[in-house]
Amino acid sequence: EASIPSLSGDVSIGPQHRFDARMLGRGLILSQGGLIVRRAPGANVASFAVFGDPTATGLSRYSLRIDGRRNSVYVGVACLPLDPPECFAKCLQSKAWMLADSGKVFLTQQGTPRTPLGERVVPMPDGGVKEEIEIPLIGVQTKWSKHKMRQHRYAFRPGSVVHMTFDRPRETLSFCVDDREWFTLSDVSRHARPFVNLFAPNDGASILKAEC
Repeated sequence: EASIPSLSGDVSIGPQHRFDARMLGRGLILSQGGLIVRRAPGANVASFAVFGDPTATGLSRYSLRIDGRRNSVYVGVACLPLDPPECFAKCLQSKAWMLADSGKVFLTQQGTPRTPLGERVVPMPDGGVKEEIEIPLIGVQTKWSKHKMRQHRYAFRPGSVVHMTFDRPRETLSFCVDDREWFTLSDVSRHARPFVNLFAPNDGASILKAEC
């Protein structure tokens, strides 16, 4: 059985921000007072672990360390109740916004088993660079050029830290992996809850930071 990294008894993260034992998916195990979740051997389903203060109404920042990833792992926010409660997150038939371990970004909407409304999206990274362009008869013009979305910049593996900033008043969700480039999703429900979605035995994650 894989060892789970210790958080050295971190008490700076309040209990309201930790993984919610009342909403823990089948086959998932909590430790370190709800700061760590991992997938136990046996159950052959993809399960959800919900975390974060359910009463938060403003801006929240979260950092999750990926402790294990043998199969698909998803990190994001979702509206409750989850439908279905057990599935790979990109297959949800309820509203969710997420980043996969592959670096792909998915949105799901309310649908049915026959007509799921999930989609992969390619957001533009935040920031960019200024370029000066010489235009004949006009002169030099300054243009703000966005970087292209590079999937590998957002892929994560064991040891990676996934940062999320959830701005509920602005209805935006931003991601960054290992302090690389950020990107932002818009039109995110302010009522959504953060989650991690795990499938393979011993896959897991730890909450390193949660601020509201």
